[in-house]
Amino acid sequence: MKLAEFIDFFPPQSVIYPKRSRTKAVKISQLVDSSSRAVKSCVFFAIKGNSVDGHLFITEAIKKGAVLVIIESETYAFQIKSVPYIVVKDTRRYYEKMCSLFFGRNDERLFNIGITGTNGKTSTTFIIEYLLQSQKIKTGIIGTVNHRVAKKIWPTNHTTPDPWTVHSRFRDFKRQGAQATAVEITSHGIDQKRMHSINFDIGIFTNLTQDHLDYHGTMENYFSIKEKLFTELLAQSGKLDKFALINGDDPYGQKLKTAPGITKYFFGKNRKFPIWFEVKERRFEFQKINIGYFGQEFSMKFPLLGEHNIYNFISTLFVCQYLKIPLADAIQKFEKFPGIPGRLQRVQELKNKNVFVDFAHTPDAVAKTIDTVRELRMELQSKNRIITVFGCGGDRDVTKRPIMGKIAEEKSDCVIVTSDNPRTEDPQVIIEQIKRGFNSSQDKFFVLDRSLAIQKAMEISRDGDVVLILGKGHETYQIVGTKKRPFDDYKEVVRHAK
Repeated sequence: MKLAEFIDFFPPQSVIYPKRSRTKAVKISQLVDSSSRAVKSCVFFAIKGNSVDGHLFITEAIKKGAVLVIIESETYAFQIKSVPYIVVKDTRRYYEKMCSLFFGRNDERLFNIGITGTNGKTSTTFIIEYLLQSQKIKTGIIGTVNHRVAKKIWPTNHTTPDPWTVHSRFRDFKRQGAQATAVEITSHGIDQKRMHSINFDIGIFTNLTQDHLDYHGTMENYFSIKEKLFTELLAQSGKLDKFALINGDDPYGQKLKTAPGITKYFFGKNRKFPIWFEVKERRFEFQKINIGYFGQEFSMKFPLLGEHNIYNFISTLFVCQYLKIPLADAIQKFEKFPGIPGRLQRVQELKNKNVFVDFAHTPDAVAKTIDTVRELRMELQSKNRIITVFGCGGDRDVTKRPIMGKIAEEKSDCVIVTSDNPRTEDPQVIIEQIKRGFNSSQDKFFVLDRSLAIQKAMEISRDGDVVLILGKGHETYQIVGTKKRPFDDYKEVVRHAK
């Protein structure tokens, strides 16, 4: 895209040309929102962040080769003497919009599903991918684990990446032959307008529980941001038919609003919902469930543990039906689903112990994960113990640490507290904060080294016990300080079980 073509998207007379500005014939190399990423022939968007104001780095961006600067205030124009600039109301929003235009708006030609909520986003994308690709509908995924389509994989550090990455990935998906996408959408991603230009067909709300209060401050603020998927992102979508699938059993789901023109359906355990389920039998290996779908009823052998996984599954049935996939075929196919990495993932190599690796890293997720095995243990009238291994991530919400400790103590027979991703915090300090939620030190171990904590769990567990390794799930690394080092909970379990 040439600079002249780029400028044409802005209102006439909005571009200010200093006397020494460069030619409009130059070809734009990249759009950037940070001077650290500025390169020759780029366009620099000066964005006011939570801690840093990009307007303070305009001169640096120009020195590195920016040929156009987008700013929010004329106050900073004095720094711009050799390139044109444009003043807009919201540089963050313009950055995302222009990234979409730069890469050719490929999302317009794909069927797009956006998933938001505190827990369940990753699992839902895995399920959608499995079901659609089983019908030869190639599906691109943007999520926590990675970005991928078929066998092509791009690593990622953020669940909802920056707009440049998002829209370049949609171009990649289209080039790889994708027909659909499933996208995890975080509250940070919505608040920072990283995906506002994507033309979504369907939005899914999984649930809302305490998380990210260090960023949002209150649960109501957190909810109001999540709700914007249905009041703003879906509202601006150019797709003719737009749908919202909402977990009706979640209190926040019940009060979630949608914009006019969006059809909303609830799913959950309530038979009054158009999409519902009922659990008939539970085992550690599978569950037998009944499903209601707009008057039709189905029975299936559900291959995953936990009600939360059923919630994640039944919302995707609407996607299948809308894409003309027979529900009976989708249900039969899903009975053979191999599982989701790090989401109550059973360690298959162990036959005598029930060991699961799970990503649960919030109070609600930890409670639900432990409750899942507690309820099953009760149904099976088993006396085997539940041993929970967990920690809390550093440089994140500190208020949830004692809460998670309290939950682990109340719901487990034995607790092993260890490190998660300590990042730049002292891991011992994090453990001390978790300990504040305990009533006693009985049946508890505090093992700073995560590998040794997993080894301890394997040593003290007996045949039939349930061991839950929580917090990191699919991650194959541990962040200590500012560095990542290889670490895989699943592999550690297998290694120490030998």
